[in-house]
Amino acid sequence: MADFKKDLAVFNGKIERGKKMEENNTEKKMLYKEAEASKILGLSYPYLKILRRKGLISWVQVGSSIRYRLTDLESYVQRNLIKADVENSL
Repeated sequence: MADFKKDLAVFNGKIERGKKMEENNTEKKMLYKEAEASKILGLSYPYLKILRRKGLISWVQVGSSIRYRLTDLESYVQRNLIKADVENSL
């Protein structure tokens, strides 16, 4: 349980850093490259590509480039969130 809380805190920190990076830029960053998106999610680059190919994460194609919106990355996390069953945990 402690490891999960630690991992969740690390992930939330990455999302917050992504948001702060957007806020600090004069032009808000709307799209993230695959390498950036995989770092934000804490996933390997090849696994992110698998998620995209299976249609499990939304993406944007700009010319021949693949990009991800921060809102889509957050949405992926929310869809895969497993909530603790606090009432039956004891």
